[in-house]
Amino acid sequence: MVYCPNCGRENVDEAKFCIYCGAEIKRVGEKQKQAPQKTEKIEKTKTISLKSTIALMIAAIIISVSITIFVVDSFEKNEEIIVSNPNTIVMTVPEFFDALNYVIDSKNYTIYNSIMGVKNGDVLKIVGKIDKMENNYDATIGEYTSLALYYSNETSFLIHVFGNVSNQYNVGDYVITTFHIIECKKEYEDLYGTKWKLYGDFMKEQFLNEKFLFDIIIPQNQIREI
Repeated sequence: MVYCPNCGRENVDEAKFCIYCGAEIKRVGEKQKQAPQKTEKIEKTKTISLKSTIALMIAAIIISVSITIFVVDSFEKNEEIIVSNPNTIVMTVPEFFDALNYVIDSKNYTIYNSIMGVKNGDVLKIVGKIDKMENNYDATIGEYTSLALYYSNETSFLIHVFGNVSNQYNVGDYVITTFHIIECKKEYEDLYGTKWKLYGDFMKEQFLNEKFLFDIIIPQNQIREI
């Protein structure tokens, strides 16, 4: 028998409501059964919340790592082309011509040369578009490719590259060329046997016996497409 919590009268064991006053009859066993259900819901909520937090953390880590890889990869590519030397200076062909200051005294066979913003020991990289390209051969230096980097319809920056690189580059390609700046004050004999006096900052490249000329031949590893 069970007793009504409201009126106190006896009811049969199976009664859910008091037959006298209609009040709900709650049993101790039912309360105990309900409590674990609430605990289960709380535990499930905690588990879902924890899983969501872990998933968000993993997603954040993946995104962070991806961004880091992209930034590092981009930096390494740029570093390879531009920042190979702490004293590297990058110029376009027009910027180079604007910075170039030279005087040729044909009477006294003297060349005065300087490049504004560039000093002895710097690495100068010049970026330009190939305007003309021609393969050549010389008995002394062998096969070489002449590249004219576009400046204007009247003037180009002319360089020569050891070997035949016409299968690597095409007219219209943008390339970056590397030159090493040195302070040169001495005489040299040109291809025609005339002795010239040089003063100022010149671009040192391998040309025959390491002579210093505006008409320069460079190794293949000093030019690349960009």
